[in-house]
Amino acid sequence: MATRRVVIVGAGMSGLAAATKLLEDQAAVGNQAETVDVTLLEASSYVGGRVLVDQHWSDIDPIDMGGEFIHGENSVQQKIADEQGWKLSEVSVSSFTGGPSGRSMYVGDKLVNMWDTSNASMAEALDAWESIQNRGWHTNQTIKHRQSVYREGGPNSAIDELTEYEGSDEEDFSLGEACGELGISEEAKSILRAVLAQTECAPSDDFGVADYCEDWPYGEVNSRLSGSYSVLLKHYLSSIHKHGGRILLSCPVHAVKTTSGGSIVCYRRDNGPEEETLVCDSVIVTVPLTVLQQRMISFQPALSMRKQNAIDSMPMYAAIKIYMRFSRQFWPVENPFTYCSTGVMSIYWSNRRRKRSSTCGCSSSVAEFDACSYDSLIGGGERPLGHVLAVKRSDVSTLSDFPATPSDLPQDTTSPDVHLMCGFATAEVAEDASQFDAATLIQKSLSQLDRIFRNDTTQHPASCSFESGLVCDWSKHPYVMGGYSAPTVGGVALRPCLAESEHGDRLQFAGEATHCQPSSIQAAIETGVRAASSVQELLHTRTHKASLI
Repeated sequence: MATRRVVIVGAGMSGLAAATKLLEDQAAVGNQAETVDVTLLEASSYVGGRVLVDQHWSDIDPIDMGGEFIHGENSVQQKIADEQGWKLSEVSVSSFTGGPSGRSMYVGDKLVNMWDTSNASMAEALDAWESIQNRGWHTNQTIKHRQSVYREGGPNSAIDELTEYEGSDEEDFSLGEACGELGISEEAKSILRAVLAQTECAPSDDFGVADYCEDWPYGEVNSRLSGSYSVLLKHYLSSIHKHGGRILLSCPVHAVKTTSGGSIVCYRRDNGPEEETLVCDSVIVTVPLTVLQQRMISFQPALSMRKQNAIDSMPMYAAIKIYMRFSRQFWPVENPFTYCSTGVMSIYWSNRRRKRSSTCGCSSSVAEFDACSYDSLIGGGERPLGHVLAVKRSDVSTLSDFPATPSDLPQDTTSPDVHLMCGFATAEVAEDASQFDAATLIQKSLSQLDRIFRNDTTQHPASCSFESGLVCDWSKHPYVMGGYSAPTVGGVALRPCLAESEHGDRLQFAGEATHCQPSSIQAAIETGVRAASSVQELLHTRTHKASLI
């Protein structure tokens, strides 16, 4: 019996998806003459990567401190959820110009509906984005046309008929450049920065509009898994375990060496001094872009100049996510998303949870296996890397000025609902926020929420209702060092280079940054599956050639 060995570097969503694809396909074929041995090497002490669940509040299902949403009803997560019968809750449309519900903007000391064109700044921002988006899409298509001509030696007839955007210089451009050229107001610029650049983890001056304006095939409806992404993580873990895959935690890889006979992956268990190695037929690298940029993994032979240039040219900026628990809901239920043109956080969204009757760490959505046994692998309440910190009400010194349960804000202890609010910031806003300790950051967020949602009843609804919180600074994660890859000027041409294989196809690359629609969980999953398929094809080819000898 021949055994083909595959090593996957990184056990985030991309690595887990790749391993599941390899192992499940092997089981489905049932080829006894050849088996696939799959090992995942993860530098962190948990699986999931930037999908991190935290069981800080034991009376509700875990909280997603990393990726949280399913972006689009046609995404791969939605398909898996439908197949498994998992519960979902719809949260909002996903497009900036998608409709009148679900989102609001705090600008000019006022809270206005995202599509309220009676507000001059909002109307100006919407008009500007329509023009910028149109130009960005045409630039995207023009760049792809150039690539096809270069790659194939002739025009792509489907794109050749494209009418070029009038006035475009056919070159890529940033959101900041476009706003400057249009001469829009600073307030309108701040709206576009919050809604677009901050969401995509980029400063406006580095936000590549053409890279952002890829055709979106996933649909417009966002949703959230009722049991957090822990249900998908446990689903993958269950399949990998069932089919004989191995996951080694706290084993950072520092070198990948490819020879004519195969590949050698070098790692150190628990960052110890002794080097350990795995010999394999193929390697799939799924680590964050920053790990490659920091040269934390050396490659022998060296990566091609084309690949290294793409790695070094694609940015990945800071991201901070905080979750706060309140004794009551003080925000309007019809607008769960609030963008902020200024302040310590750029986006807030609500997440109302139901208290559960059991203290078990598993979601009721997972019934096919003992899900509790996987809790230690997906993080749970352990925070050994120091990038997630818990904050109690007593930690925030300024809250002593506000009674926790004033007479005008009664706390309903019998309610089955738990009221949560998430704050999110990226790029330069996150870099500024990262300078504060966790308690101070929570305090500044509460002050920002007080300004946004104050009313005739109370001027400090957030400060009075705050109970506890979590702060996750992804730039301080030693094996992530940022949020997610940002759409960048030149990204349309560079991003395909990130996905290209190296070392005679023995070395595959996956992860959200290698997808034409990056910065999402489905991008990570899809590229993991893509890399696994490439490995399967390569291994099949080698086996077929060997059989002919």
